[in-house]
Amino acid sequence: MNIHVFGRSHTYCLRKALAKQGPPLASDHFVIADTAELRKRKQEGVSDGQMLKDHFDKGSPPSRQFWFSWVGGNEHNLIGLMRHPRHFDFIHPQDPGLPLDPGAEILTYGLVKAALRESAGVKRSIETLTQARKAINAPLYQIEPPPPKADDDFIRLHLGQVFREQYGASAQVPDIAPASLRRKTWLAYCDVMREECAKLTVGYVATPPSVMDRDGYLLPQAYANDATHGNAWYGGEMLKVLSAIANGRQYPDIKDAA
Repeated sequence: MNIHVFGRSHTYCLRKALAKQGPPLASDHFVIADTAELRKRKQEGVSDGQMLKDHFDKGSPPSRQFWFSWVGGNEHNLIGLMRHPRHFDFIHPQDPGLPLDPGAEILTYGLVKAALRESAGVKRSIETLTQARKAINAPLYQIEPPPPKADDDFIRLHLGQVFREQYGASAQVPDIAPASLRRKTWLAYCDVMREECAKLTVGYVATPPSVMDRDGYLLPQAYANDATHGNAWYGGEMLKVLSAIANGRQYPDIKDAA
């Protein structure tokens, strides 16, 4: 079974898991592509979709193909990881009991979703998915990004420079947004991507419960050494899900794979 995965930094955990433990099934042939590296070599006039198809066709034996996209997946962090100078919060309909940040301006769920949908990163992800859907005649799925990490101290310690510089954050004591807001912006981002995928007839792979705590945050054992990504153990759990979908098996941790 050919299982093709393309994207950027979120795919690194899959590479690490494959190097450490191999694929879930011996018959799984995983090929993982970094879209940024491929674009550097892309010929003028070639769409991203055709670029990906040409790349995967070269490196795969003839057999059935399943494609998984892990493009994007950081846009919610750009608005929800650091505390915005104009503090905001909102109620997410999936988890309305999450606390509101005292003193924050309360926005509507629709406004936050609209801001995410109009962000440059989401638009770029949808364009890549659109082109991939046109170029290939095989099942195509978008993978949900890792849930937020609940540990504020861990995030502060492992905060990347892009976030340290956001809003002029202090390098000594960065102003992290509340964990509840981090979860709500992640949920809103996932809602946007799920809706956009449905329009494109692209399946959506939600996060398996095996990597989340009971409150919906990423398990500490799944933390990579940064503020937002999952590690090799998390990558191994995601490989199980992708393998199960591609091979038509029922995997107990699949919540949503259309």
